[in-house]
Amino acid sequence: MFTLRVETPNLDKTIKSLNLNDKAVANAVKKSIRKGTKDAPKLVVNAITAVYGIGKRDPELVEATNGAKESGKRFNKKSRILVHGSLVGGIQLLYEGRRLTPTHFKMRWKQKEDGRYDIRATFIKGHRKKLSDKKYGTPLFMAPQQTGVMLPWQRKGKKRLPVYAIKTIGIPQMVENETVRADYEPKIDAMITKIVQENVDAILPKSQTLGADAG
Repeated sequence: MFTLRVETPNLDKTIKSLNLNDKAVANAVKKSIRKGTKDAPKLVVNAITAVYGIGKRDPELVEATNGAKESGKRFNKKSRILVHGSLVGGIQLLYEGRRLTPTHFKMRWKQKEDGRYDIRATFIKGHRKKLSDKKYGTPLFMAPQQTGVMLPWQRKGKKRLPVYAIKTIGIPQMVENETVRADYEPKIDAMITKIVQENVDAILPKSQTLGADAG
């Protein structure tokens, strides 16, 4: 589990320049942040798949993305986004997910003449890698799990049991990756800042007119 809090310096600067005492402006900012939080996971997915060999439609990635959208929606619903003219909380998304098997990373395998298995996967895009047996020092082998899906396994010792399915990185760890974060964070900031500016610009003339009439 990883709670993603996105740094948004441009958004913060834009909001500080606005008159948040104007109810219409404040509501436009709140609406914009809710919309931006909903759209932000798309940019996270793009950043993940630019670095890792996982597909955008991978079930685990889709599930984590949908969960992040819902967590962002709940966060914004519960929290007061604007308090005394200051942005509180910012953008927050919760990413959950177990460590994945190599099958999520374009895994391919073949059994050699000596009975050993050559199992490879693309964890980092552009770099195909042979799975390591260093964890327990026993040969990796392929066998079906209960659902029939073929997975790579490894025995802990010389005996037949216990055996463990090979697991790799999970979605939360991908989200945390420095290269991935350096991609999506400024894009999320720019995206939400643009939405705020557009929504405020759309209501600002009307808001100013109402203010003038009220005076």
